[in-house]
Amino acid sequence: MSHSLKNLFARISFIKIFFLLLSLVVLGLNITKLSKKIVQTHHLRQKKPPVFLGIQFAGLDNILKDTEYIGYYTDKSLDDHVPAMQFAQAQYTLAPIVLDFNNINHPFVLIDCSSEKVAFETVKKYRLIPVRRNQFGIVLAKNPWAK
Repeated sequence: MSHSLKNLFARISFIKIFFLLLSLVVLGLNITKLSKKIVQTHHLRQKKPPVFLGIQFAGLDNILKDTEYIGYYTDKSLDDHVPAMQFAQAQYTLAPIVLDFNNINHPFVLIDCSSEKVAFETVKKYRLIPVRRNQFGIVLAKNPWAK
């Protein structure tokens, strides 16, 4: 092998080693930064754990079996973060049943209002038949007028 070819291989090897070391340094810095972020996130989650509101809609499987769609009626604004999250988690909990937002024209309607009083006023107003009420004030009602 000629002398110039050996020099070329030596330079290529040096460049490979240089980039490998550079990559390891960058990786080390990123791992350090990531581990600090993970610890910070863990501390925040300890102070304020995530809330799963979908549990409020559990236990309806036996009543709603073979049901594809139900109405979901609320007087709460989905522009507010908590009611929007609650609606999304209700949909997640009851899947594959589809919740039809603020539509009472289904055989079953889930009524989730700002108070239990408002929920029962809604039942009365639309002449629904309450089937189940849970400890959170959410009412599952049957709509005898639905097709």
